[in-house]
Amino acid sequence: MILRAALAALTLLLSCVSVAMPMEVIGTAEIFNDDIADARQRAIDNALSQAIMSQGGTVSVNQSSNNGVLADEQVNWNSQSRVRSMELLSEDRQGRQISVALRVDVEPLGAQRCDVVGGKAKIVIPRPQVRYRQQLVIGGIYQIDSAIARVLTNTLNGEANAAFAADLSHLNVHFAQAGKQWVTELSRKQQSQYVLAITIDDVAAKLKSKMLGYWDRGGERTVALNATLYDGFSGQVVWSQRYRGKGNWPYKRQEIADTATERFWNSGFGEEVRRVVTQISHDIDAALTCKPLRGRITSIRGEQVKLDIGSNNGLRAGDMLVFMPQQQQWGQSSEIMLQLEQVRPQQALARILDFGDSMGVQVGDWVERKGN
Repeated sequence: MILRAALAALTLLLSCVSVAMPMEVIGTAEIFNDDIADARQRAIDNALSQAIMSQGGTVSVNQSSNNGVLADEQVNWNSQSRVRSMELLSEDRQGRQISVALRVDVEPLGAQRCDVVGGKAKIVIPRPQVRYRQQLVIGGIYQIDSAIARVLTNTLNGEANAAFAADLSHLNVHFAQAGKQWVTELSRKQQSQYVLAITIDDVAAKLKSKMLGYWDRGGERTVALNATLYDGFSGQVVWSQRYRGKGNWPYKRQEIADTATERFWNSGFGEEVRRVVTQISHDIDAALTCKPLRGRITSIRGEQVKLDIGSNNGLRAGDMLVFMPQQQQWGQSSEIMLQLEQVRPQQALARILDFGDSMGVQVGDWVERKGN
């Protein structure tokens, strides 16, 4: 098969490599506009991405489409490995979703390893901003911003390996305000590691021509947005990407399109919005793979400290963390180690191992997960 031969010859660059061995991975993708071939390819890409990320590598896919048809795709592999072989084991279709099972054999080209122990970082998603709200009048899609935040939250929570999300679509934030204090303050209050800001700058509809004094049903509608992920501790940009697509708009000019209905999400435009949201989720997950899990100290009592991260982040009792005082520059670490004793979903209690050297530990300081 041509696809198998092409993928087997593809050299994948992995930033971190573990022992090479065949692995079986399952990839899924939604079927848009009945295009089975496109969905199959995206499912295969999803499966290969999982194989890469399981080795500590990263994948970035930049896509644009028109009416659900992929117009351009660039896949960037960050690696030092190559795929020796790939075998398509099975393919299954259920409703609007396709899944494929692959057996992939990754051969390392170097011995560089990932030095950090990750987890699932919390991302908060405030209400996306719509730059030209007058574009929402056609169809009355005034809730498209909160709908995108809600669907993205659900997608990340259901599919991502390196992150989970909290929907803050009820919260309006002015992303363009001077400085990034709003990022660090929001992250601290919500006990998150990252903040995702989405700006929707185009949802224009192009309707069919007016005939016999009436607007005909249908046309097409664009969705274009910028997604920027901020580090909630430093306020710095971690990742940013632009997305654009276009889908059929099956509504009349004066007809209301309810973003809470199946009719909306099953329309060409609704499917395109969902495709964009799915791609954002995959790209964020890839960007955060092999990133360290960090949390904050919320209280101190003797040698015991309380943290704002817990089992939701993948932590377990006995895990080791390192203290990172605020006075140090981001990315540096101290020699003060902590060990988790009690872990709850959203918080944990840790004991400072060398209490005599902990005079500088303060509420609000940072901790980072380390290997045991």
